Amino acid sequence: MVNSTLELVHRHGSVRKYRPDPVPVENIEAIISAAQHTSTSSNMQAYSVIAVMDAAKRGRLAEVGLASQYRVGKYGVDLAFLEQTAIPGLYVTAHSGRLVVLDEIGPMECFSAAFRGAALDLLASDCDLLGTIVQRSHPFADQIKKLHQVEIIEVRPDNRESLIGFLCERLMKI
Repeated sequence: MVNSTLELVHRHGSVRKYRPDPVPVENIEAIISAAQHTSTSSNMQAYSVIAVMDAAKRGRLAEVGLASQYRVGKYGVDLAFLEQTAIPGLYVTAHSGRLVVLDEIGPMECFSAAFRGAALDLLASDCDLLGTIVQRSHPFADQIKKLHQVEIIEVRPDNRESLIGFLCERLMKI
């Protein structure tokens, strides 16, 4: 018998492009209701859901053609957007007693001194942290990879499918 949680994890896919039409309010309310009824560590239910309905307030971390002094390849990077949206959530989650998922410590994020500080704060805290990090050499990423509390698990073609189950088992023990 296949564990339904593992089956769900295996079916998971990432969305890289979204439709322009808004998500119906009743769908957002259903998702929030489901989140409120989901069990959490010690039944703390310490999480935040933020629905940004105003298109003018939404932004992108990086975009082709974005005028910025910070660039990764053809993408201009909007550090203000990163610092206003992602970093506050990292600190809230770090103090919630929940697993913090940091996806990712990459070249775009490393432009931000505030992000680098938040990442180091998370690593120095007692929170459980699962993250992804750029594989190629980068000064900040290399600093993180050398920390004694960091375990690097490389994703390769020969282990990528088995890593899902491996990580789920490890996370269940936290």
